[in-house]
Amino acid sequence: RRPPRSTPLYSSAASDVYKRQVVTHSLLERKDEFMKRSDAFLVLPGGVGSLDELAEILASNQLGIINKPVGLLNTDGYYDHLIAWFEKAVNEGFITQENLDELIITDNCEEMVKRILEEKSESSKDWKGRLGL
Repeated sequence: RRPPRSTPLYSSAASDVYKRQVVTHSLLERKDEFMKRSDAFLVLPGGVGSLDELAEILASNQLGIINKPVGLLNTDGYYDHLIAWFEKAVNEGFITQENLDELIITDNCEEMVKRILEEKSESSKDWKGRLGL
Protein backbone atom coordinates (compact mmCIF):
# COMPACT_ATOMS: atom_id res chain seq x y z
CA ARG A 1 0.00 0.00 0.00
CA ARG A 2 1.30 3.43 -0.95
CA PRO A 3 1.48 6.26 1.53
CA PRO A 4 -0.80 9.21 0.74
CA ARG A 5 0.74 12.01 -1.31
CA SER A 6 1.02 15.41 0.25
CA THR A 7 1.20 17.16 -3.15
CA PRO A 8 -0.74 16.51 -6.34
CA LEU A 9 0.93 14.65 -9.21
CA TYR A 10 0.34 17.65 -11.49
CA SER A 11 -0.62 21.28 -11.16
CA SER A 12 -4.23 22.40 -11.26
CA ALA A 13 -3.60 24.05 -14.64
CA ALA A 14 -2.29 20.79 -16.04
CA SER A 15 -5.17 18.86 -14.50
CA ASP A 16 -7.61 20.59 -16.85
CA VAL A 17 -5.68 19.16 -19.80
CA TYR A 18 -5.83 15.65 -18.37
CA LYS A 19 -9.56 15.91 -17.71
CA ARG A 20 -10.34 16.38 -21.41
CA GLN A 21 -11.32 13.16 -23.09
CA VAL A 22 -11.45 12.68 -26.83
CA VAL A 23 -13.65 9.85 -28.04
CA THR A 24 -12.90 8.40 -31.46
CA HIS A 25 -14.78 5.76 -33.39
CA SER A 26 -11.89 3.94 -35.03
CA LEU A 27 -8.20 3.24 -34.60
CA LEU A 28 -7.41 5.37 -37.66
CA GLU A 29 -9.33 8.31 -36.23
CA ARG A 30 -7.54 7.83 -32.88
CA LYS A 31 -4.11 7.93 -34.53
CA ASP A 32 -5.11 10.98 -36.57
CA GLU A 33 -6.15 12.79 -33.36
CA PHE A 34 -2.97 12.00 -31.45
CA MET A 35 -0.81 13.04 -34.39
CA LYS A 36 -2.64 16.39 -34.62
CA ARG A 37 -2.66 17.03 -30.86
CA SER A 38 0.86 15.90 -29.93
CA ASP A 39 4.04 17.96 -29.97
CA ALA A 40 6.29 14.89 -29.77
CA PHE A 41 6.00 11.11 -29.49
CA LEU A 42 7.64 8.76 -27.03
CA VAL A 43 7.32 5.02 -27.58
CA LEU A 44 7.72 2.93 -24.44
CA PRO A 45 8.20 -0.83 -24.35
CA GLY A 46 4.96 -2.34 -25.56
CA GLY A 47 3.30 -4.66 -28.03
CA VAL A 48 1.88 -4.58 -31.52
CA GLY A 49 -0.03 -1.34 -30.91
CA SER A 50 3.16 0.48 -29.91
CA LEU A 51 4.94 -0.87 -32.98
CA ASP A 52 2.04 0.16 -35.22
CA GLU A 53 2.00 3.68 -33.81
CA LEU A 54 5.80 4.00 -34.13
CA ALA A 55 5.65 2.95 -37.79
CA GLU A 56 2.77 5.34 -38.50
CA ILE A 57 4.57 8.27 -36.89
CA LEU A 58 7.89 7.53 -38.61
CA ALA A 59 6.18 7.20 -42.01
CA SER A 60 4.20 10.41 -41.44
CA ASN A 61 7.39 12.28 -40.53
CA GLN A 62 9.20 10.78 -43.51
CA LEU A 63 6.48 11.93 -45.91
CA GLY A 64 6.20 15.38 -44.34
CA ILE A 65 2.64 14.85 -43.11
CA ILE A 66 3.87 15.78 -39.63
CA ASN A 67 7.24 17.07 -38.45
CA LYS A 68 7.60 16.10 -34.80
CA PRO A 69 10.26 14.48 -32.60
CA VAL A 70 9.97 10.72 -32.05
CA GLY A 71 11.67 8.89 -29.21
CA LEU A 72 12.13 5.17 -28.61
CA LEU A 73 12.81 4.40 -24.95
CA ASN A 74 14.91 1.24 -25.05
CA THR A 75 14.41 0.15 -21.44
CA ASP A 76 16.63 -2.83 -20.51
CA GLY A 77 17.38 -3.40 -24.20
CA TYR A 78 13.71 -4.11 -24.99
CA TYR A 79 14.02 -2.67 -28.51
CA ASP A 80 17.53 -3.96 -29.32
CA HIS A 81 16.23 -6.32 -32.02
CA LEU A 82 14.02 -3.62 -33.55
CA ILE A 83 16.98 -1.22 -33.62
CA ALA A 84 19.06 -3.93 -35.33
CA TRP A 85 16.25 -4.33 -37.89
CA PHE A 86 16.27 -0.58 -38.55
CA GLU A 87 20.04 -0.69 -39.06
CA LYS A 88 19.70 -3.64 -41.46
CA ALA A 89 16.98 -1.77 -43.37
CA VAL A 90 19.39 1.17 -43.74
CA ASN A 91 22.19 -1.14 -44.90
CA GLU A 92 19.85 -2.79 -47.42
CA GLY A 93 18.62 0.58 -48.73
CA PHE A 94 15.02 0.38 -47.50
CA ILE A 95 15.38 3.26 -45.00
CA THR A 96 17.70 6.23 -45.34
CA GLN A 97 20.23 6.93 -42.60
CA GLU A 98 18.65 10.38 -42.31
CA ASN A 99 15.30 8.79 -41.43
CA LEU A 100 16.86 6.54 -38.81
CA ASP A 101 18.79 9.48 -37.36
CA GLU A 102 15.48 11.28 -36.75
CA LEU A 103 14.49 8.54 -34.27
CA ILE A 104 15.77 9.46 -30.80
CA ILE A 105 16.91 6.25 -29.12
CA THR A 106 18.07 6.01 -25.52
CA ASP A 107 17.49 3.93 -22.40
CA ASN A 108 17.58 6.94 -20.08
CA CYS A 109 14.35 8.84 -19.32
CA GLU A 110 16.04 12.13 -18.42
CA GLU A 111 18.19 12.03 -21.57
CA MET A 112 15.10 11.25 -23.66
CA VAL A 113 13.20 14.26 -22.37
CA LYS A 114 16.23 16.51 -22.89
CA ARG A 115 16.79 15.29 -26.46
CA ILE A 116 13.11 15.62 -27.39
CA LEU A 117 13.03 19.18 -26.06
CA GLU A 118 16.23 20.04 -27.96
CA GLU A 119 15.12 18.38 -31.22
CA LYS A 120 15.16 20.61 -34.27
CA SER A 121 13.46 18.80 -37.14
CA GLU A 122 14.03 19.76 -40.74
CA SER A 123 11.24 21.39 -42.68
CA SER A 124 8.33 19.06 -43.35
CA LYS A 125 8.44 20.26 -46.96
CA ASP A 126 11.65 18.32 -47.56
CA TRP A 127 10.00 14.89 -47.65
CA LYS A 128 11.82 13.90 -50.84
CA GLY A 129 15.14 14.45 -49.11
CA ARG A 130 13.98 12.26 -46.26
CA LEU A 131 13.30 9.51 -48.78
CA GLY A 132 16.74 9.95 -50.32
CA LEU A 133 15.29 11.19 -53.64
